[in-house]
Order: sequence, then structure tokens, then C-alpha cells
Amino acid sequence: MVVKRRKKVCNGIFKNVTKENTWKRVLYLKQPFPDNYSGHQFINSLRKNDFISLKTIILYAGYAYGFSPVCQTLTATVSTDSTVTTSAFMFLVNIIFCNYGCDVAMVSSALSMNAGIFGTVCLVSRLSNRNEVFTLLTFSVVIFVVWPLLRGKLLEIYPTTNVPLAMCLAICVTASMYPLSSVMTLLYVALHIFITFMCSALFVVMQSMKRTLHGAWEEASLN
Repeated sequence: MVVKRRKKVCNGIFKNVTKENTWKRVLYLKQPFPDNYSGHQFINSLRKNDFISLKTIILYAGYAYGFSPVCQTLTATVSTDSTVTTSAFMFLVNIIFCNYGCDVAMVSSALSMNAGIFGTVCLVSRLSNRNEVFTLLTFSVVIFVVWPLLRGKLLEIYPTTNVPLAMCLAICVTASMYPLSSVMTLLYVALHIFITFMCSALFVVMQSMKRTLHGAWEEASLN
């Protein structure tokens, strides 16, 4: 009943409203509107979660730069061979358990992210100063934390962007690896071609070898 009364009052007041006495966001004027009225321009200045992103960036930069010397000395006493092997294994775990858009049991975004960050922490002990450690840690956060979230949002909005994103990522990785090692770049390209084309063709060919078993143990179905 209260809502209906307010609606009638508002409708009655709106009949007398003209262009000259439109609602204004001020308190010192007596306006022909009810006390609980708010015009369309009332929420024009509304800002949600203001300074949240800036606060997050400042906190991350402060903590990451402050703990960079600690991360640099975590695996300083471990041999380089063990560090590189551990990092390679962690990056392999990141690749295996990463969410590529398939909802299967082995997919674990948390495990994939933690493995990538741990592999990066193992490598930063071989850097020379704090600035390099902070840069590598920030790059790993972008690659293993921010990029999967951004990629997931893009695929939700634009499902057809999966192939262009994969191609752009492969081109960027190839261009980044070539100045470091041409042999590793060729191996990466060959592995990429094998997984993308050869494995897909093998999967299609093996579909003809698929055999299904049927019997009395199955649920009843209408033929």
C-alpha cells in the first residue's frame, strides 16, 4: 500500500512538472518532487570500486619489490642443474593442468598457476639484482595469473577468438626465442606443428578404429 500511495503522489506531481522545474541535485531549493525521488541524472556521477585497481597495483608493487631479495636467495644454495630441472618440471605441470576450455577432471587452474609461479621463483635466484627479480616476478604474474583470466573472459564474450589468440601467442614466443637460440626455436616450431596438426590428424584417423560394445547390461532404449 505504501508503494501505491507513493506512485500516485509521484504521478500527481509529475503532471505539474515542466521543463523549467526539472529535478536538480541540490538541497537548498524547494522542488515539486517527493523526498524519495531521484532523477535519471542522479547516478551519472556514480563510481563503483573506485581506486580498487590502483590500490591493488600499489600493494603488489610494494610487496613484490620488498620481497625480491628474499625470493632471490631462496634457492641460491641449490645447484643450477637442480634449479633448472625443477623449473622445467613445474612449467610442464603448468602446461598439463592448465585450463584450455575443456571441463575435465585433471584441469586445475590453481595447480597450474602455483606451478608456474614456483618455477619462476626457482629461476630468480640466478639473477644479479633486485630489479631483474622484480621484473621477472611481474612478468610471471602477468603470464600465469592475469593472462588466463583475460583469455577466459575473451572466450566467453568472443568464442571464435581461440584460434587467433593461439596463433598470436605462438608467434610471440617464436620471435622471443629466436634471438636466444635458433635450435630451440626450430624445436619449438616443430613440436608446435606436430601437436597442432599431426596429433589432430592422428586423432581423426583413429576414430575409424573405435569399437563399441553393447549388451544386456545397458539401459533400455527404444529402437
